[in-house]
Amino acid sequence: GQPQFHNVFQAFVKNTSILLLVFSLEKCLTDFNKHQFQDHAGCDIHLEDGSAPRVTDTLKSIASTLYAAESQEQRKIFLVGTHRDCCEACPEPIEMKEQQLCEIFSKDEIEVNTSMSRVIFPVNGLQAEKGEFDDEVVIEIRQKILGLFEQAKERPIPLRWFVLQLALDEKAASLNRSVLTYQECITLASHFCINDSSEPHIAIKFLEDCSLLLFYPELELVLIDPQVLLSQFSTMVFKFYSKKFSGSVTEVSYAKKAILSANTFKELQNDSPETEVLTCKKTIAIFQSLLIATEVDEDKYFIPALLPSQDIEEVHKLRDEALSEESCTVPLVFLFSGQCTPSGLFCAVVVKLLSSEVWEI
Repeated sequence: GQPQFHNVFQAFVKNTSILLLVFSLEKCLTDFNKHQFQDHAGCDIHLEDGSAPRVTDTLKSIASTLYAAESQEQRKIFLVGTHRDCCEACPEPIEMKEQQLCEIFSKDEIEVNTSMSRVIFPVNGLQAEKGEFDDEVVIEIRQKILGLFEQAKERPIPLRWFVLQLALDEKAASLNRSVLTYQECITLASHFCINDSSEPHIAIKFLEDCSLLLFYPELELVLIDPQVLLSQFSTMVFKFYSKKFSGSVTEVSYAKKAILSANTFKELQNDSPETEVLTCKKTIAIFQSLLIATEVDEDKYFIPALLPSQDIEEVHKLRDEALSEESCTVPLVFLFSGQCTPSGLFCAVVVKLLSSEVWEI
């Protein structure tokens, strides 16, 4: 994905057991990331970030985030390379890419492309655009993932819990929304003889641990698909970088500093079907629980993940300027010796600090 979304990666990586890491074979892994964003109409918005990281640095940050997350599952990583037809034009051969990727990710977790004896699964997206889905590599990926699902079924888990998950998906589809109330889930659970007072809660929590949904018991909400949250964050990114926030002069002024009002959050929902149960207040509460947003003033929420990255040299200049002033307010900088900072860690820590009464912005 685009670099602007990497800072919220840590919020959705919990217990990930199957990861499809997709990159272009047309480019070198040592190239700089493309800092470009497309709005909902497909128009490009150039992002003036301080310094674009190299693809390898981004991959190392993702790997660092994965290995920092506690997971009881044996993780499998599929390295999927697109633009197979442009592979030969790239000055960096696929063998070199494989070597770099094996140094970043654990070899035990990388799924092997058995038909080609490679760790990269090269695919051609042009075939999918034409409606051609008989690509042998894609078929192999699908078969391997289905095989992993079959292995998961061998665990001694009540079958009715898995049936409940299918029923929750169907219920959400019938209501045209990806969010269900806890009571709606309890009602469905009773249809599958999940009637014990504690079993519905345990079943839903288990499905969350399997990364099949997100459960917020304190809000009495179950998110069948986290895409609803990612869509709202996507809209935030678009509005932030295109400077298209609306509202009062004060609200717009705050928004330029990644501080959004409750009214701005409400505007982001755009009267979607989810608003029936996922109110603005509950949306903000979820972003706070995911360490994406923190309240810095009454009905004003700071989202550091929106802010563009800065060149380290610029940060040093800010530090020197701050030290020369009487206030001695210095930038907060994390340095990791010998490894990349996990994606989103800095933003999450800032949110955590500002959530206390000791720190302020």
